[in-house]
Amino acid sequence: MTSSSVLQRSRFSPSEMLCLAITASMTASLLAMIWMTPYPPFQDFMEWVYQSEWIRRMLLGEGADFLRFRHYPVPYSASQVIMAGMCFVLPPLVVARLFLTVFLGGALAVSFALARSYRPEHWIPLGATLFVVVFVNNTFWNGNSNYYLGMLGIGTYLLLERRQPEATVWHVAVFGIITFFCHALIFLPFAVMVVFQNLDFRRLLRVGLALSPCMVLGIAYVLLRPRAERPATELDHGSLLQFLAYKTYSLSKAGGYHNFLFADGGDAISAPWRYRIGIAWNLLYTVIFGLGLAAALRTGVPRDPVTRPLVYAATLLIFGFLVIPSVWLDVINAGERLLYPGVLLLFLILPFPRFFFAASQGAMVATILCIVLFLGSPHDWFGKAARFDLKGKSTLLYTHRPNTNAKEVLALRDTPGNRPLPQLRIPFSFSSSIIEPLHPSASEDEDAPAE
Repeated sequence: MTSSSVLQRSRFSPSEMLCLAITASMTASLLAMIWMTPYPPFQDFMEWVYQSEWIRRMLLGEGADFLRFRHYPVPYSASQVIMAGMCFVLPPLVVARLFLTVFLGGALAVSFALARSYRPEHWIPLGATLFVVVFVNNTFWNGNSNYYLGMLGIGTYLLLERRQPEATVWHVAVFGIITFFCHALIFLPFAVMVVFQNLDFRRLLRVGLALSPCMVLGIAYVLLRPRAERPATELDHGSLLQFLAYKTYSLSKAGGYHNFLFADGGDAISAPWRYRIGIAWNLLYTVIFGLGLAAALRTGVPRDPVTRPLVYAATLLIFGFLVIPSVWLDVINAGERLLYPGVLLLFLILPFPRFFFAASQGAMVATILCIVLFLGSPHDWFGKAARFDLKGKSTLLYTHRPNTNAKEVLALRDTPGNRPLPQLRIPFSFSSSIIEPLHPSASEDEDAPAE
């Protein structure tokens, strides 16, 4: 079936209609989670909202006696700056909900536009797969807003590049700066992809010049960052079997089962049967992904000059995912940050079979069920955040702690914009913030949950 015939088709098949219905249901459930709860329950996300409100207040002159802006570029600041601007016109909790809503809309649009551009023969199931696996990934549930905003930037670049294969220097420069300020491990996949697309000497020289501002920013970040905050790397993974199990677990997070952990222990304590079924399904989805990838590779790897560079980039990113330790450059689960861009490229360049797309729709159904059960159950929204070693269970899997930043939510909710905001532990816990305390020791909170 040619691309033009697919685009001219006026009707959807029953399976495509079902896929669209599942996608719409998942989107509606996510919107309910965002708008019908006391605050968006995405682990670290409300911390970034709290920081954004502090940035707004600092620009108005508040907090100068205990806060300051960092004097060097920080590559984890895009969402903070965007939400700080929004906080000038809207309350912070409204900003939080609106930011997530706009992101979901952008993720849907980019997912289906990419699928239609790269794989028009099955763009609907592929678009749904991109949405649930690549964009609404584990970092979304953990509230890593800068990272998934950067994933949206990479997706947008790929879409524009598909429509204009000869990427201009300005395209590379602009998206390079965008991805840099989103996340260092978003900029890295972007740079890898762009370099492989421009291996000709003259084009590589132009791309190098386009990326040079980002290189300067990165060098400044490394050199000017205080020595006490220099990135750490954790190399001890135990045996090879344990390391492989860790990587398998990282990949299986795409399966759609999520374990929301409050002080009551989440599914592992309150619904052990659901916990076991969820784990089994996520692992089964990983097996199906492996089978789908094998089938796609057996069909043949594209060798045309436009697609081949993406094959090289995807291979390098997946290799990076496999070898990078759990903590690298101060980023926890750093390999996952390379996994999602690599998987995105694999989905776009390889002909995955239908059974894999059916499994991805199953992942969406699993997510919907998790959200429905979450919304239908009572939770201690403003209680103390749970620990991962709750009641002797030190390996609680697929967990997200929705109320990690409950104190910050209370501060935002109960403090009008013209009254001083309480000085809580956040934003002083993460050195990736663009603001820092003048006196770090005075900002610690004894009751804060261990990270």
